[in-house]
Amino acid sequence: MRLLSVAVSLFGPQKIVQELCISNEANSSYYAPAHKDKELGPELFMQVFEGTFVPWCLLEYNSSPNARLDLLLALLNDEYFSEQWQMILSYAINQEKSESEPGPQEVHYLDLLAMLLEKARTEIARRKMNNDFIHQFWFTPDKWQHELLESTAVAVACSPSPHMTSSARFLW
Repeated sequence: MRLLSVAVSLFGPQKIVQELCISNEANSSYYAPAHKDKELGPELFMQVFEGTFVPWCLLEYNSSPNARLDLLLALLNDEYFSEQWQMILSYAINQEKSESEPGPQEVHYLDLLAMLLEKARTEIARRKMNNDFIHQFWFTPDKWQHELLESTAVAVACSPSPHMTSSARFLW
């Protein structure tokens, strides 16, 4: 998992997603470019990001949430950041809303979202300290603000949630 995150950091999200599409072309429902040298189009990149990586990185019952969340952050792209952030938030918040009866292994998507926000905050601080200005979204706090986050925070704060740890972590 960490190797994939490093590869994305080195070669860029689109190049790695393109290579994964090509190598999994036989098993994939996504169209991969006919030639390895042809760049992956924005529509296909976003389709694979939303349909494969967001659910997989926010997978229920996974044993390595930190590595998957690192990968999700590595896949963020300056050009599509707003749309990608919308997809991540929508998925996590919709999954949290759709959970019914709590079970013994239930995943709290708010907790995963809180972990993702903590990782983003740490990464923003690290990049600022190292003067790493390659990706602009890391340096524009307004880009990380979203009405879905705000409305979810208000809903969490106003509800008598039985999942206080997840709720508190998310609001922190």
